[in-house]
Amino acid sequence: MMTGLNIDVEAPRGRRDDLDDRAGNPVVVLCPDRVADHPAQLRTASSTYTTALIPTFGGTLEGLGHTISNLRIARKADYTALIGNLTNTGTIRDIALTGVSISGGGYAGGLAGYNAGVITNASVSGSITSSANNAGGLVGYNGAGLVTNVYAAGSVKSNGNIGGVVGWAQNGLVSNAYSTAALTGNSAIGGIVGTNNGSIISTYATGAINGTSGIGGGLVGSNGGTVQSSYWDIGTTGRSTSPGGGIGLTTAQLQSGSASGLGSAFAGGANGLSPYLASFFPNGVQVISGTAYTNSGAGAANAIVNLYSGGSLLAGGTLATAANGYYYTILPVGTLVDGGSIGQTLTLGGASLVSGVDYRDGLALDGKGNLGGLSSAPA
Repeated sequence: MMTGLNIDVEAPRGRRDDLDDRAGNPVVVLCPDRVADHPAQLRTASSTYTTALIPTFGGTLEGLGHTISNLRIARKADYTALIGNLTNTGTIRDIALTGVSISGGGYAGGLAGYNAGVITNASVSGSITSSANNAGGLVGYNGAGLVTNVYAAGSVKSNGNIGGVVGWAQNGLVSNAYSTAALTGNSAIGGIVGTNNGSIISTYATGAINGTSGIGGGLVGSNGGTVQSSYWDIGTTGRSTSPGGGIGLTTAQLQSGSASGLGSAFAGGANGLSPYLASFFPNGVQVISGTAYTNSGAGAANAIVNLYSGGSLLAGGTLATAANGYYYTILPVGTLVDGGSIGQTLTLGGASLVSGVDYRDGLALDGKGNLGGLSSAPA
C-alpha cells in the first residue's frame, strides 16, 4: 500500500520498470521503492489537493498493481479526479485507490473526470462528490473511452448523471465491472452508469440508490445505449427496474448462480458469494457481511461502515450500506483468521454518529472462512 505517490516520468533505460511508449506519449510509473532515485512525492496521507493531480494526460499511468491510499482533492472547478482529462491516447491500468475523498464541480471521478482513453484493471473506494452533474466512482464523463475490468465502492453524490462506475457515458464501453457504491442525487442515477448512450456489457450493481426526483434504475438512470449481460440487486439498490434492460435479482439469487451471464472474468456468484473479478483475487476471497440498524430497528440505508482489525482500517473496509442496511465486502484469502478482532463504527449518511448501537466482535469464521453477522443493533 502506498502512502505517497512517486511519479517517475522517464524510467532509466535498462530497468525492469522501463516502459517504452513508441508513440512518444509520456509514461508514468508508480514506484514506491524508487524514492531514493526520485524524491519528489505526492504525500496523499497528509495533503489535500486543490486540482486534479494530472490535469490532462495522454500517456500511460502504469500502477504496477500498487494502491494509493487516502487521496484527498477539494476544489470548486470541473474535472476533479486523479487525472482531470484522459485523452484518446491515454491509459490508466493496474491501480487501486482506497479511502479517497474527492469533491469538485462537474465531471468528478476517482480516476478521471473525463475519459476518452482506456481504464483497465482498476478500482476505487471512498467518497466522490460533485456540486454540479456527471459524477462516477471511477469516471465522471466517458466520451469514447473504454472502462473495463474495474470496480467501485463507497459513495457518489451529485445533482444528476450519477453512476457507480461512470456518471455520463456519451459513448464508449463499460464492461466487466461492478459497483457496491451508494449513490445520491436528484436525477439520472444508475448503479453502473447514470446516463448511458454507450454500451454496457457484463456488469452488476448492489449499491443503494437515493434521490429526490427523476430517479433511474438499478443499472442505468437514463438510457439511450445498450445494456447486455448485466444484473442488479433489487433489495440492496432499492430499485425494481432499470432503463435499457438488465436483470434484477435478489441477494440470494446473485449469490447462488443466477448471474452466470457475467462471463469468465468473474468468479464467485455461488455458495453465498457475490460475483467478483477473478484477476483482482486470484487465490479467492473472504467475506465480511452484516446489517446496520438504526435505534428504531430499521435498516440503516446509506450509512458509512468502517471495518477495523487490530485497530487498523481494513483495505476495502470503508463501505456504504445498501437500501436495506445490508453491507458486504471481500478481502483476499488469509486476511481473516479465527480469533481475530473485527469491529465496526457506524455513521449515517457519512455525517453524524448514531448513539445506542453496538456490534459483535471477534466472531468465529464459518466453514468457508467468511465472517457473517457483524451487525449493529439498537441498544
